[in-house]
Amino acid sequence: MAQQKRATLSDIARQVGVSTGTVSVVLNNAHSGTNVADQTREAIREAARALGYRPNWVARALQGASTRTIGIIPTQAEQDFLLGPHVGRVLNAAANVLHAVNHDLLVITRCNQQNSDEILKAVVNGRMDGALIVAPIVDSRLVETLMEARFPIAVLDGDPSHLCAFNTDDAEGIRLSVEHLRSLGHERIASIAGPSTLRSGRLRLAAFRDLCGEEAPVAYGDFRIQGGEQALHELVRRDSHITAISCASDEMAIGALRAARQLGLNVPRDLSIVGFDDTNSAQLVQPALTTYAQPVEEMTRAAVTALLSEIETSSPVRGTNIPGRLIIRESTDRPTRDL
Repeated sequence: MAQQKRATLSDIARQVGVSTGTVSVVLNNAHSGTNVADQTREAIREAARALGYRPNWVARALQGASTRTIGIIPTQAEQDFLLGPHVGRVLNAAANVLHAVNHDLLVITRCNQQNSDEILKAVVNGRMDGALIVAPIVDSRLVETLMEARFPIAVLDGDPSHLCAFNTDDAEGIRLSVEHLRSLGHERIASIAGPSTLRSGRLRLAAFRDLCGEEAPVAYGDFRIQGGEQALHELVRRDSHITAISCASDEMAIGALRAARQLGLNVPRDLSIVGFDDTNSAQLVQPALTTYAQPVEEMTRAAVTALLSEIETSSPVRGTNIPGRLIIRESTDRPTRDL
């Protein structure tokens, strides 16, 4: 998307027919703004919305008005969402970058991604200078609304058509996982897929289908341990001859390990399991998990650094695709069961 010229106080003043000073006191809620007629104040705010005005954060910083705060907007702020390994890695990496430049981090826990007015109220409210959006849901209005408002953003795991998106290659991760399983001799490979409301869930499943065909067994989880546990029980009920599972997240792979023990299946002798992410837990479970290492920390550092640059210089964020790698551990081996 081409960068649009930033709307200024002068643009608004010219459209409404008032002075720049009047526009400033109204939009900054200065006390002197109480002397401005209600009709004029509403006309100024409407012109600001129509022109996509946002404050010049550099100028405000020079006046001591910068918040020196970056917001983090997670996929969904559900109960205990901060305990998830993915969001924890993002928060830690972002906090490290921001700490080094004396900035704070603000987690946005209430933001209806479908409603533009609520998005603007939650985000473009003077509490933060920019925002990092983490895995917006597929039909979200979040990214488009903030781009239209010219509010500085960067996106992790977002639509590549948005130039501010920082991604890993989800399809490549699944390809490496499936090719590793095939190189060991596995033919009956199933998938535990993530939710279709997320871009990563859709892409990883589509890659698996391309590699293994539409008839390959698939069960759906929610990127959590319990979802993976339930999905493996479902897969084994449907096809007891499966010898390998490609999981769309480490959490679901760990759930599959738990379910395998419940079913009396030895991993990797009876069933090989591959994850996706390389969370800290992937190395701690028994057997240690073969997984595609998603470079979450590197992606986050790049996104936050680019976001800070936009805030300081108005140069637009340019996202990138950062490759990961397959890490082979103990949860995969040659198949030994008779089919």
